[in-house]
Amino acid sequence: MRHWSLKVKFGFYAALLSIIALLAGAAIMLPTIYLRQQAELDRQLEQNAGELFRDLENFRGAPLNARSPLGAKFIPLAMHDRFVILKGPEGQILFETPGLNGATLSNNISGYTDVTMEGWELRVGVFEKSPYSLQVGADLARLNELPVSYTHLRAHETREDLV
Repeated sequence: MRHWSLKVKFGFYAALLSIIALLAGAAIMLPTIYLRQQAELDRQLEQNAGELFRDLENFRGAPLNARSPLGAKFIPLAMHDRFVILKGPEGQILFETPGLNGATLSNNISGYTDVTMEGWELRVGVFEKSPYSLQVGADLARLNELPVSYTHLRAHETREDLV
């Protein structure tokens, strides 16, 4: 490096500084993006829980007895790709997503937590609305994927893709 011209040294240092700045920016932005996606997922879980509680209160045909088991028809469509456990006043299971086989999604009394269950990494929200207790879990694999922008997708289009 001693024999390099000033232009080459300047170019090398500028490139090195750019790489360091890029890495520092990525180290700050990636966790920030992840936390924002996690907050959005928490908001979706809360909306799902609110919709289920509203349905249980307002739908014709909903069980009048809070101890009666529920069929899948009372679970909102938005929750069909979620893990759901709905419990009654004494903690009896009123509805459970098929395949859970009595597993507990969360031991938390309320709030959100990340759990691993049978190879699934889940974000679980626990919600209470008398007389029900609801645990809703969503797969965290979607958060670990980097989002792709619309502009990026458009950049890969060809004439055959356009309608």
